[in-house]
Amino acid sequence: MRRSLFGLLAFGILVIPIDAHQNSESHNVSLIQEDNCSETRVASLQNYDRLSEIFLDEGLRHPPHNLAGNVVWGTRYYLESLLTAYEATCNPKYIQAFLDSGQSVMNLVETMTVLDAPDPGEPADTANGSLVTLTGWPTWLASFSVPAMVPTQTGPAALYAQDLGPSNYFEVIQQSNGSLQLAWTAGGKTLETHTIQSIVDLSAVASEPLIWGQSAGRIKVTGAGLPAPGVYPVYVPEKTIWNSEQAGGILLPFAHFLLLTKVHAGLADEVTREEWTHKILAIASGYENDFISDGYGGLTLHNPQWLPNVTADTDAAMDYISVEATLRVFLFELSGDPHQLAIAQGLMLHQRNFQWSVTPQGWLLFQFWPDFNPWSSRAK
Repeated sequence: MRRSLFGLLAFGILVIPIDAHQNSESHNVSLIQEDNCSETRVASLQNYDRLSEIFLDEGLRHPPHNLAGNVVWGTRYYLESLLTAYEATCNPKYIQAFLDSGQSVMNLVETMTVLDAPDPGEPADTANGSLVTLTGWPTWLASFSVPAMVPTQTGPAALYAQDLGPSNYFEVIQQSNGSLQLAWTAGGKTLETHTIQSIVDLSAVASEPLIWGQSAGRIKVTGAGLPAPGVYPVYVPEKTIWNSEQAGGILLPFAHFLLLTKVHAGLADEVTREEWTHKILAIASGYENDFISDGYGGLTLHNPQWLPNVTADTDAAMDYISVEATLRVFLFELSGDPHQLAIAQGLMLHQRNFQWSVTPQGWLLFQFWPDFNPWSSRAK
C-alpha cells in the first residue's frame, strides 16, 4: 500500500495538532478537487487511455478474487488511477469504468470465520480452537497452511502440523529401533527431520526456535501421545481476511469516490452511494480492535495474533499505517464521525513521535518497518 511522501506529510500536517496538548480544530482543507465539472472542460488522457488498452486485462478490471492479493495489489491501484483521471479531465467515462470495476470488487466481500490462535508462535487447534468472525476480502497472501491434525495410534490428536511456506507434507516414519522420524518434505525432497522417542522429545521439537527462511514448518503438541506413522498433507494455504494490512488500501478509493459524489452530483445513483457507504463503514469498523495505544497518546496498527503468517502479533509497517490514516480522514469527511479523525490523529502522532526523524543535515528519515518484534523465543 504505497503512497507518496507528499500525501503522507500533507495528512500528517492535517490531522496532528501543532501542540500535542491542545485540542484539534477543524481544518478547512479540501481532500478532493472541487472543480465545476458541469462546464465544457471534458477531455481524455490520451497516454493513460492508450496504456490502459495495452496493459489492463480482464482479471485486473474484474478480479475473480483477492486470494493472491489481486485486489489490494492490483485493482485498487487501477481504481485510484481512474479517480485521478476523472479529477484531471471531468470525463465521465472514467467514473463509469470505476463503477464497473468497483462493483466487481464489492461483490468479492465475504464474512467468514477463522481459527483463533492464543499463541501466534504455534498452529491453532483445528478441533477445539475458538473462532473469529471477519468481513472483508479473503486472501491466501503470505499465508501458512491449514493446520493438519496428526492422530495418535488410537485416534486422538497427537499434534497439529503447519507448513511455513516450502513444505508439502509432514511425514511420521517408524524406525527399526522403535523411534519415530518426523520429516517435512516437498517435491520428493526432505527439507527437515527430527527423531523422537517420547512426548518429551516431541515437545522439545515444538519448542525449537523458528528461523525465517530455514524452518520448514511448526507443530503444536497436545500431549495425548506420539503421532501415528503416516503422510499428512500441509500444502493447502489457509484462507483468511487480513484487514490490518489490506482493507485500508482497498477501501481508500471507495471512500475517495464517495467524497467525490458529495461534491459532483450525479456521479452515482443513490442506491449505489448508500450501499457502498454502508459497506465501507461496516468493514472499517470491524477491525478497529487492531488499533492499539502506544502508551504516548498515539496508535499503532497491530496485526492480530491469529493471523496465519509471520506478521502475526506484530505492528504493521509505516506505509500501511499511512494509508489507514488517510482512509480514516476520508471517512471522517464522509460520515462526520469524529471517532474516525481521532484514529487518524492517533496513527499519525505515533509516526511523528517514533518513525519520523530529521538528520543534522536536514534530511527527513522514515522508519519504514517499525516496531517489529518476534512472537517469542521460538520465532527468531
